[in-house]
Amino acid sequence: MQEDNSEPKVYKYRNFSENTDKIILNAELYFASHKSFNDPFDCNLSFRDIGSYTDKEFKEYCSENKKVNKTKVEYLNESKKILIKAKSEVGILSMSEDYKNILMWSHYADNHKGLCFGFQYGFYTEDEATYSKVEYPKNKKYKQISFFNPPTGEIKRMFTTKSKFWKYEKEIRLLDLKSEKGVGVKTFRKEYLKEIIFGVEADETNIKKIIQLCQMNGFTEVKFKKAKLIPGKFALDFDEINMNIYM
Repeated sequence: MQEDNSEPKVYKYRNFSENTDKIILNAELYFASHKSFNDPFDCNLSFRDIGSYTDKEFKEYCSENKKVNKTKVEYLNESKKILIKAKSEVGILSMSEDYKNILMWSHYADNHKGLCFGFQYGFYTEDEATYSKVEYPKNKKYKQISFFNPPTGEIKRMFTTKSKFWKYEKEIRLLDLKSEKGVGVKTFRKEYLKEIIFGVEADETNIKKIIQLCQMNGFTEVKFKKAKLIPGKFALDFDEINMNIYM
């Protein structure tokens, strides 16, 4: 199948479920709390120990930030509280740049029995979410979170740094850093859902259901595709589906 490279997309792998149906029924996606993630390192970079900050560092920081009018220990403890509170309020939507990855289909789309939503990049505005590529450091060490840096920048770094073992995901994260309640569902404009790709093992009944839900709920821009194995290769190809067959 010839690829459509006319516009960049981001992808969300899913299994077939009631929550997946709601993506179409309500034009909504769920921004999760970091607490729900399966990797204990994810969004959990350690803070630099307060005792490691020198008086010289604090003095230099204060000279660049005139509004600091506290002692070093007072400022560091307050900054830590601000970071911890901000971290708990961030909502995260995990997406991928890659719809062809056989591991992603196995891990996040019910062993290739599920589906993958393809959204036009920018389907949430910058006021609604910050788009950030996840960084995967080459070694095991990472720079600990500093209380001297702007809280928003450090929170963003905390949420977009993962072990190199996750690099295959090619993850893009949408972060709600501005809302008081960042965790929860957020609606999107229907025309930004561009394609739905069904896994190799997807059941025909589920395929029909999703196509009909899209037609009944105003998703007129969506193209439907079905994954297939490429003979002689550990790779996938994708055939476009004639949705009229399922109507």
